This record gives sequence, C-alpha cells and structure tokens, in this order.
Amino acid sequence: MSWWRVNRWGLILVLPLLAAALAAGSFRLVTLYLPWFASPGTHVEGAVTVTTDSSFVVYPDGEEYTARFTPLDIVPVSSAPDDAYLGDGSDLAAAPGARLWRLTTQVEADPAMSLVECRISLLGPDGTHYVAGLAQTTSDGSVVVPALSAGSCVPTGTPGPYSDLDGRVQPVEEGEERPATYTIDTYVAVPSTVVPDRVRVDMSMGGHWTVDTPGA
Repeated sequence: MSWWRVNRWGLILVLPLLAAALAAGSFRLVTLYLPWFASPGTHVEGAVTVTTDSSFVVYPDGEEYTARFTPLDIVPVSSAPDDAYLGDGSDLAAAPGARLWRLTTQVEADPAMSLVECRISLLGPDGTHYVAGLAQTTSDGSVVVPALSAGSCVPTGTPGPYSDLDGRVQPVEEGEERPATYTIDTYVAVPSTVVPDRVRVDMSMGGHWTVDTPGA
C-alpha cells in the first residue's frame, strides 16, 4: 500500500488547519504590520501632539502622557555638528548636490514620558522623505554613517526614560531628568533644488504625523 493511500486522511485534515493559519497570518499582516510601514500619516496644523498610545513603552501604573512638537524655525546652513553621526568629529557638510537645513523644534512633554524612540525628519513638496544623517560628509569629503540617535527628539545629555527589551519604562537617575520644555535642532540634507515644506514626527509603533514647516 502506498504512502499516499495510508496518509490521505491525515493530509485532508491538515488542509483546513493550513487555511486557518494562512488567514490568521494575513489578518496579522494587514492589521498590524502593514500600517507600520504603509501608514499615510496624519497631517496637523501648528504642532504635532502624540500620546503614550503611540509607542510600545509600558508604564508601571498605566500612566498616560502627552508630548507636543512645535516647529519654530527652519533655515539652510553650511554645516552641522558631528554630535549624532559617526564622522571624524569635525563639522559636517552636505554632500555634492545637496543642501543642509537646520530645523529647530520646541518639545513639551512630561519628563517621565519616554521619547527616545521618537524621530524628526523632513518632507519635500512631492512627499519625498528626508531623514537626518544621510548625504552628509566630513571635512575630507568622506560620507558619514548616521548613528542611531540621528534625528532624535531628545537632548543628547538628558534623553529621559527609556524602555527595556520588554517595553517596560526604566526611570532615569536623579538629576539626569529631561527638561519639561526644550528645543532640539535637526540637521537634514536634501537636494539643493528642494525646499522642504513639512516636518515629520515618527514614534515607535509606526504612526507618524506631519506639520507644515514655519513659513510654509
């Protein structure tokens, strides 16, 4: 007796299970993963406001916080500090064919809210997304590698709380708390013919918000 004849009923019973598994995987893909990467984002007026629901961070008592990002100024500049990039320590310039823009954003958030996963970037009139750290060079013309902190929404020395691998928020040491209100400068290189017209704020769950640049 052939193997197929012996096991045919087992194979028949597996088919519904396989169909159910594929359906469950498709549901998860459509409802969970695709929105992270394909979300069109939300455009707002004046300032971006995000809540703790926009990240994976778990607070010990279910605390809810809100952060507000207000673009204050955006200007073209000749160089950027090497604070957040893996260069040679010298100021950075835009790569040939690009121009650097410095965006200054005011951030208002409870110091207990974790914002280390937040990133600020720029959009062009056609919707092209420009992130901090790309198309920048050192004094000798070498292209730098953006560090993980490129485009960060938090101050370098006082980033505030972060989360562990399980998403649980970890408090900071006393005296190292993030200010409740501060400004952050984001340096982004875009093609020299492009004038960015929107600011984009991203959080870890894939949602993002856009707001017009000052004067746009």
